[in-house]
Amino acid sequence: MMFQEQIDLLQQKGLYRSLKTVGYIDRQYIEVENQRCTNYTSNDYLGLGQIAFDKNDFEKFMRKYSYHLSSSRLISGSSAAYEEIETMLAGWLGYSACTILNSGYDANLTLFNIFKNTNCVVFSDQENHASIIDGIKLSGLEKVIYKHLDIADLEKRLAECPNQNIQKIIISDSVFSTNGDVVDIGQLVSLKHKYNATLILDVSHSFGIENYSNYQGVDILTSSLSKACGAYGGVILSSNDVKDMLINHG
Repeated sequence: MMFQEQIDLLQQKGLYRSLKTVGYIDRQYIEVENQRCTNYTSNDYLGLGQIAFDKNDFEKFMRKYSYHLSSSRLISGSSAAYEEIETMLAGWLGYSACTILNSGYDANLTLFNIFKNTNCVVFSDQENHASIIDGIKLSGLEKVIYKHLDIADLEKRLAECPNQNIQKIIISDSVFSTNGDVVDIGQLVSLKHKYNATLILDVSHSFGIENYSNYQGVDILTSSLSKACGAYGGVILSSNDVKDMLINHG
């Protein structure tokens, strides 16, 4: 394999990356090269991923549900434990259905697959997360990129697509991970109603924040569980019809 030249080029440009070995992780601290350092890289915002658990409770849970079903939910069946969590999350945020996936990244890749066979255009903020960009690209959907947080530019582009037979999909992060910018959800909801669009928000960086517990008017939410929940996985909150499509075409 002829990779060495590419690796050399990455090193010359200062873009070469390698895995750094670390030791223990203790709350906000991490051991690096035998030194106790403050960890600013963790996604576990609230430290919930490191809360001690009762071993007896864990053993009871494992005896009841087992570790895993050794296959996908469609093949071996859907664990009652997953369904309990999905019902809880859907009820908490006011949605009819919730679907747990491998990660927040997978949630966005999966979601756009269900629009493949529809006549639609996706209107995406230019600073949206890479998983949104990849999801749109891999699904082959037509896209329109609007200026970052520029509601006027978004409306202009929506107005340029007057065909009522084309489904308009607006997609945005709620809080943008690279700079902390916050979207005005109310303005997006207003545009959604005005142009008969579907509104999707990736709420990975606002999930669990009290000020972001009301998503009325937002059709679909996607999120990682690694931030506020300190867990591995992702979710899509939606209507029952969308969940059915995720199961069959996601």
